[in-house]
Amino acid sequence: MERWPNGSLVGTLSAASRDALLKLGAGTVYTPGRRIIAEGEGTTFVVLIVAGCVKITGRLDDGREGLLAIRVRGDLVGELAAFDGRPRSASVVACGVLRGRVITQGDLLYYLRTHPDANLAVGRMLGERLRQTIRRRLDFVGCDAPIRIARILVEIVETYGRPTPDGIRSGVRLAQHELATLSGTSLETVERILHLLRTEGIVTTAYREFTVVNLEALQNFAHLGAYALYHAHAGSIPSHAGEIIRF
Repeated sequence: MERWPNGSLVGTLSAASRDALLKLGAGTVYTPGRRIIAEGEGTTFVVLIVAGCVKITGRLDDGREGLLAIRVRGDLVGELAAFDGRPRSASVVACGVLRGRVITQGDLLYYLRTHPDANLAVGRMLGERLRQTIRRRLDFVGCDAPIRIARILVEIVETYGRPTPDGIRSGVRLAQHELATLSGTSLETVERILHLLRTEGIVTTAYREFTVVNLEALQNFAHLGAYALYHAHAGSIPSHAGEIIRF
């Protein structure tokens, strides 16, 4: 199999700990759209993603489901309930055909006790996820929509991106409306900003994925330089951008 993503849990483990983790649990294949973990249930197993991608969703006050995060090959999902035994705080849904290993709470905890480097890696993983949550909350309070969208794109490529001759491919399959949910913006705004980034030669888009051609420019867009760039082009972005971008 190809190299594990650097930002994933498996990608950070030593060879011995990685091999031991991949032998835990039972291999399972999930069909697209399958709910692997349901919010509120009392289960404590975890799933190690071997191939594919999942969406982490939570129920909103109006009954709809909002996208909280995405996890890809090499990531672990469901770990909070395994550690504290409390009901699931979110749902996990397979985005496409997914291969994973279902690991019991007992097996996971024993593995972490006997593999100190893996224990430390899981701690770092939880810390990074907490940092991402804090950053996103601060972005929602203090940043305009264009900056929030750009920061989500930067976060994705820095965590899961794969270098290619054309740039850094996202490594994650994500629809436009899901990007809108992650960034707390409207679908129309996402379409406008992606069109702007394409026009500037910063990103290219394909069906459910994107490639960052100029990471430095995207990082600049995600900070102070975004305001000037966005307002300079806002009036020239066509209203039919959604017909142009198939993301």
